[in-house]
Amino acid sequence: MNADTLSTQLLDALHDLTHAYRSRMRSAMHSLEPGVTPNELRMLIFLGRTPQCTHKSMMDHMHADKAQIARTLNLLEERGWIVRAPNPQDKRSRVLELSESGAARVAALREERAAIGNEMLGCMAAGDQQKMLLNLLAMKNRLLGQTHPV
Repeated sequence: MNADTLSTQLLDALHDLTHAYRSRMRSAMHSLEPGVTPNELRMLIFLGRTPQCTHKSMMDHMHADKAQIARTLNLLEERGWIVRAPNPQDKRSRVLELSESGAARVAALREERAAIGNEMLGCMAAGDQQKMLLNLLAMKNRLLGQTHPV
């Protein structure tokens, strides 16, 4: 008799799915931009979704220390993928933005992510995908102690 509960089986399947997705994304990423690291990629994607973000908001998103974020941002800036501009709300700080080159990389990556997502979800009807999204968001909120609906 299998001692695994349904919740354990679901969590194992989710874990395996996450690893399979990350593996495919890593392969796609390296074909688009050899040598880029997953953390650099996460930063570029975050900048693509969060125009004029700050160093602090990047630290919060990445859950990394200030020095690690600063090193990676410097590297992205040296490659010409990001630019730093004066913060319109606080002239003492600067905001981070994608350069044209960085924006082109993020656009290519979005296309690749969409293709992988379509392949992954191609076996599910749109309504089932929507239900799955709501369920995943509700589970995340529960783990974070947030009780408000999705």
